[in-house]
Amino acid sequence: MASLPFHPNQDGSNLVKTGEWMTGKLARELGVIVTGGSSSVADAWGPVRLAAATVRAQLSAAASAKLGMPAEQLQFDAGKISGGGKSINFAALAADAASIKPAQVQVKESKAFKLIGKPAQRTDIPSKVNGTAQFGLDVRLPEMVYAAVKLCPMLGGSAGSFDSSAALKIKGVERVVQLPPLGGGTAGLAVIGQTTWHARQGAAALDVQWQQRPTGALDSVTIEAELKAVAIAGGGFAFHSRGDADAAEKTAVRTVEALYDAPYMAHATLEPMNCTAQLKKASSRFGRPHRCRKWRGMRRRKWRALIKTM
Repeated sequence: MASLPFHPNQDGSNLVKTGEWMTGKLARELGVIVTGGSSSVADAWGPVRLAAATVRAQLSAAASAKLGMPAEQLQFDAGKISGGGKSINFAALAADAASIKPAQVQVKESKAFKLIGKPAQRTDIPSKVNGTAQFGLDVRLPEMVYAAVKLCPMLGGSAGSFDSSAALKIKGVERVVQLPPLGGGTAGLAVIGQTTWHARQGAAALDVQWQQRPTGALDSVTIEAELKAVAIAGGGFAFHSRGDADAAEKTAVRTVEALYDAPYMAHATLEPMNCTAQLKKASSRFGRPHRCRKWRGMRRRKWRALIKTM
């Protein structure tokens, strides 16, 4: 709900409550589960607390039956439930707890929180600092080849023509593959090489004549100019309004006008987006897929085709 277009000053208002209820109702009816905009904790705080409290009640009831003690006398700590000098872990109670429908579920009071609101160090920081952390780009497999992509710099554009001769002359570069605009991505080219260095050098050597999208040119300069025109004309959506700016300007001794803008920023990973794919010959039961035929013969010696894109 944090992604709804409401100002923090409106929190608790009937408008915000109605918007949250309608959004939640629609999402539940459609079976939509979405996370984004750093809103996960804010949106799921209530439901997750209730779900956790329900699980706790189920485990407590199951432990009460096994340990022969009232549920209110049991203690939860580090994945175990204890009471009367005995303890049992959650795993041993899971099957029984799953079949229990708790009569009453009580969420934990904030004063009883042990972790929430307390500082905690990330467990991955040491490995990232000392270089031992393993990322997607660190995958190394026998006879692997690598691909570096060169995408069209214009939204909806494509490679009208390209000359790959200079790239293919580089030792270690094995093939240039044209990429269609799959999954909403931009069309481009991929250069396959024996190492990342070879692939990147080959991509830099490509001579590509990029074409604009069929419906007309669209680039950052055009988008920025249109946004500025709308802003100056007073259009667009006002996220929050307070006071009467027009009236204030009429009585102001001096006015100061400024236009602020920011470039498009990629909400992307720190590591270059990548994946590792292993292509094998399909079994006779399912036949030989076209993708396997497409990549056959990329290398002269017999190998398992392992392609790493970055």
